[in-house]
Amino acid sequence: MKLTKVRITNFQSIQDSTEFDIDDITCLVGKNEAGKTALLRALYRLNPINEEDGNFDVMDDYPRQTVTDYEHEVATARREPAEVVRATYSLEPDDIATVEEVFGSGCLKDKVPCLTLHKGYSNELKFCSFAVDDEPDKAHMVDNQILLDRIPKFLYFDEYYQMKGQDNVDALKQRVASNVLDPPDHPLLGLIHLAGLDLEQISNTTRTESLIARLEAAGNSLTQRVLPYWSQNQHLRMKFDIRPAQSEDPEGMTSGTNIWARVEDMKHMVSTALGTRSRGFVWFFSFLAWYQELRRENENLILLLDEPGLFLHAKAQGDLLRYFKEELMPHHQLIYTTHSPFMVDSAHFDRVRIVQDLSIEPDSDNLPDDQQGTKVITDVLKATPDSLFPLQGALGYEIYQPLFVGPNCLVVEGVSDLLYIQTVSALLQKKDESGLSAEWTITPVGGSDKIPTFVALIGAQTNLNVAVLIDYQNKDRQSIENLYKRKLLKQQQVLTYADFVGGDEADVEDMFAPEFYLKLVNSEFGISLTVDDLPEGSPRIVRRIEQYFENNPIPNGVQFNHYRPARYFSENIESLESELTEEKLNRFQQVFTDLNKLLDVT
Repeated sequence: MKLTKVRITNFQSIQDSTEFDIDDITCLVGKNEAGKTALLRALYRLNPINEEDGNFDVMDDYPRQTVTDYEHEVATARREPAEVVRATYSLEPDDIATVEEVFGSGCLKDKVPCLTLHKGYSNELKFCSFAVDDEPDKAHMVDNQILLDRIPKFLYFDEYYQMKGQDNVDALKQRVASNVLDPPDHPLLGLIHLAGLDLEQISNTTRTESLIARLEAAGNSLTQRVLPYWSQNQHLRMKFDIRPAQSEDPEGMTSGTNIWARVEDMKHMVSTALGTRSRGFVWFFSFLAWYQELRRENENLILLLDEPGLFLHAKAQGDLLRYFKEELMPHHQLIYTTHSPFMVDSAHFDRVRIVQDLSIEPDSDNLPDDQQGTKVITDVLKATPDSLFPLQGALGYEIYQPLFVGPNCLVVEGVSDLLYIQTVSALLQKKDESGLSAEWTITPVGGSDKIPTFVALIGAQTNLNVAVLIDYQNKDRQSIENLYKRKLLKQQQVLTYADFVGGDEADVEDMFAPEFYLKLVNSEFGISLTVDDLPEGSPRIVRRIEQYFENNPIPNGVQFNHYRPARYFSENIESLESELTEEKLNRFQQVFTDLNKLLDVT
C-alpha cells in the first residue's frame, strides 16, 4: 500500500496545509519555524509504530489562538471534534490480490483503488471506503478486517531519539516493563535485539564468551552498515561492552549492569564513548540501530525523518542522500524535512514540497484567514525568498558543477586567460594543429590569490583531474610552490606562463609579442602607445602599461583592465590572425601539448 496524498489541518501552526502529493521520497523544504516538524508529527500520529504516540491533545495541539472557542463548540455539541490528518493510499497489486482472495476477482470497482484514512481529536482512526461490488458492508469489511494490517506504520525519528551511548540495563528493564520509554531507548533496544539478546540475558548471562560473540556480531553488523555511507572516516569500528556498574560511573549507572557503546578508530588505535562523537555521527548510528532491527522484523513502514542532515557536513549530507536512495527507497517511502541545500537532490526537484508560513513573514499583519499558518506548496512563484533558498542553493551547485568544474579542470586566474586560451586553441585547430583538448573545463577563479583555496576545495573531490595555468611573479613563488609541496597537486600539474616565455616573470599577455599586445590595447582604448613609451624594469608587459597609465591616464577617466584587450582579441581574431607569428603560436601550442598530456593523470 502506497501513501499518495496528505492533508493536515487544525494542528499547532497548521490551519490547513492544503493537500499535497507524496512520492517514494518526499523532501519538505522550508526555513526554521515554517511548520515542517509539525507536519511530520501530525502525520506520525495517524498510525505510529509506537501506538502510545497516537493521540492528539486539544490543549497541546489545537491552534492556540482559537482553542477556547473550539472547546466550547465541541462541549456544546455545536461541532464534531476536528480532523487533523487525512491520508490517501493507493492499493498495490498484492493488496488487491488479498481482497480478491475473499471477494473474488474484479470485486474492486475502481481502476486504481484508493483507501483514505483520517484521524482527529476524537483519536479514532476512520476510513473512507471505496466501491466494492455495490455492497457498502463489503467495503467496510475490506477496510477494517482485510486491509487494516496492510496499512504501513509511521516511524518518526529526530535528534531526540539519539542514543546516549550508555545506559543502565536495570533501569531500562523497568522502563520497558512499565511501557514508559525515553526516546533514546528505542535505538538502544534495537541494538540489543540486533545482537540477539534480551534484557534478562544481559543481566543474568551464564556464559561470557557467548555474550562477547553476540556483542561483536552486533558491532560488526552496524559497522558494515555505517561505513559505506560515512566517508568522513573509514577507519571506525563499532564496539559494545556490558559490565557491572562501578561506584564512580555516571549518575543512574552506579549499580547493577551497564551497557556501553564505543567507537574504535583503527587509524589512531583508540576508542571513545559513542556520546562523545560528532552529533551527526551519533544521529546516523542511532537511526541505523533502530531501523536495522525494524528491517529484521520486516515491519511495513513509512519513514518520517526530521532534519536528518542537521549536524552533518555538506559531504556527509551527500552520503546520507545516497543512503536514502540505495538503502531506504527500495523498501520504504520516506518523507524528510530540511533547510539545507545539500539535502535537496538536484536531480529530483519533483520530490520537493515547499513549506512556508506567511504569517511569520514581515508585513503579514493583514493576511486573509485562508493564507494564515503553515502551507505546503509546489508552485515556486508563490514561495518566499527564504523558502526558496535551499532550492536555489541546490540548483546553483548543480549548475556550477558541469559549467565550471568538469572531470578535468584547468584552473586559470581570470576570464582574460579563458578568452586568450579558447581563441588561440580554435585558431590552431583551424590550421589543423593541436589545440587544447575539449576534455578540459577552463575555470577562472578571479585572481592568483584565490587559486590555492580553490584548488584545495575542488581537489578534495578525488575523482577530479586538476591542473593550473597561472601568471608568475617572484612574490607569488611561495604560494605557487605550495600547490605541490603541500600535495594539493603534483608538480607537473602546476604550469606558469613563465615556463613557456623564458623569463623570470610572465602573464598570459607575455605569450604574445609586446608590439602585438599593444595593438590590442590601442585598438580597444583608442590610444596610440608604442613599446618605447613604456617604462623599463618589469619583464611583464601589463605591469609596464599600468606604470605608464599611472602618470598618463587614459582620457575621459577610463580605467585600464586586462579583460577589454582580451575581448577585443577574441572578437577580431580573423583580422588579427595574420599578425600572430609562428613563434608566439608555438608557445601556446606547447602549453596545450603539456596540458593534454595531463589528461591521463589519475
